[in-house]
Amino acid sequence: MTAYLAGIAVNLTVASLAMLTLALVSPNGTSARIIAALVLISLLPLTFQCMIFMRTDLYFVLQDFMRCRNLYDDGRKYAAYLLQRTLHTGTETNPPLHDPSRILEPIERRAVRLYSIGLVAGTVMCLGLMAIITLPAEYTLLRSAISRLGPNYTRWEHLDAAFVLASICGTNALWAVTRWKSRAKRNS
Repeated sequence: MTAYLAGIAVNLTVASLAMLTLALVSPNGTSARIIAALVLISLLPLTFQCMIFMRTDLYFVLQDFMRCRNLYDDGRKYAAYLLQRTLHTGTETNPPLHDPSRILEPIERRAVRLYSIGLVAGTVMCLGLMAIITLPAEYTLLRSAISRLGPNYTRWEHLDAAFVLASICGTNALWAVTRWKSRAKRNS
């Protein structure tokens, strides 16, 4: 637990010291802006740590606290089981589905079932935010960057919107595939 919480403790300590320092300096000076930026830089990673549906430090603290061996994989398997059970047609050719959490101890089973709800909700929320916020922001930034390339590209009508959108989606897909492959190597 100490190793998992050390980074969070350092961030909170730096932010606290910076806030104390901020109280001592002139509120309108450059130093106040630099210190305020330090506070922001120290606190922003903590929002990522709260995403326990990913393998963050707080996820590992939760996993240890719940006394689970592999909360993420067990939760993922249970969520997949629930999805398959929901979509299962019940024909004779399909074998009956087996609950993967049945092999776990009752306390761990309960934790995995609860965690799977947070896992699905957090993943859906992040994908939704990517579709609503990240992709439009990337589209706007790429459009602005291309329009500043030179006189032949100054008018947006000359740019192919499909190419811009494909560039954004391709970059995100390449990142996702690379991330997926690196996880697969770590898990094998």
